[in-house]
Amino acid sequence: MDKTMTYDFGTFRDKLVKALKDFFSDRCDVIVRKIPQNNDSEMTGISLVMKGVNTGVTVYAEKMYEQYLDGASLGEIVLVLVEHIKKVRISYINMDFLHDYDKARKQLFFKLLNRKRNATVMESCPYEPFLDLILVPCCFVQINEDRNGLIQITNQRLEEWRISKSQLFSDTWKSSRKISGLDILTIQELMGMSPEDMAEDDDEEDFSGLFEPYNRRVTVTNTLKFYGASVIAFPENQEELSRRLGGDYYLLPSSVHEWIAVPVGGIMKASDYAATVRHVNRIALDPEEILSYGVYHYDAKEKRLAIAYQG
Repeated sequence: MDKTMTYDFGTFRDKLVKALKDFFSDRCDVIVRKIPQNNDSEMTGISLVMKGVNTGVTVYAEKMYEQYLDGASLGEIVLVLVEHIKKVRISYINMDFLHDYDKARKQLFFKLLNRKRNATVMESCPYEPFLDLILVPCCFVQINEDRNGLIQITNQRLEEWRISKSQLFSDTWKSSRKISGLDILTIQELMGMSPEDMAEDDDEEDFSGLFEPYNRRVTVTNTLKFYGASVIAFPENQEELSRRLGGDYYLLPSSVHEWIAVPVGGIMKASDYAATVRHVNRIALDPEEILSYGVYHYDAKEKRLAIAYQG
């Protein structure tokens, strides 16, 4: 790409929207809007809503622009998007449950967010503090076999349902357990690799240096692998993880979807792991995916999870 011809973000966004409208004009509406994200951020969503269907596909212009700045042409980006959108199975989703709490309560689901970085959420939605984080009730929606979504419960929705905050949280604790359970994965299981494959992986040495003891650290998420960090809020899951690791452990926030758990022991302390957390947050995550910069410690004897290092 000729950098002398580089579009600014606004021009790129407009040209991308026009290209998608030209291609899909007979099949869907193209809607551009700012979409709030976790951590008080927002992104420019370009939604393609299929005619006769109340759902569609949303792509984010900022992410496409990053690809453009990395060298992809606008035409190449549009072509990849078109092929992706063609493959996505879109079906009508009945959203009537949102107006009937007896139905909605069966789909209640927690997501876990950073308390300091989500002031907007705390102003508009019910939440419950958890350490230096917050548990936010949402409605879980399965869009298709490959895609899940969450609809955040607002204070206004709570008033429409005419229920108390305490009832909402009581029902969300119950429903979250039913929708998705605890999943503890070794690095081999997470990557679908055998121990022999791991030994042959050229990147293993660099990666393993971030953790100690490497061979006993696990990833903690839910069975959906979707906003799975919230599973650690359940006391029974904290205890099960302790049994799996053989006692006390440190929890490192990997993203809003998962944790890394490492047994206490060896030369690394909470402050050492905090440096790892900062590194991962900086180079591997988008802003809306960051859960925390802290490190947490579980005391197996006291059965208590606490902040070990404030990030």
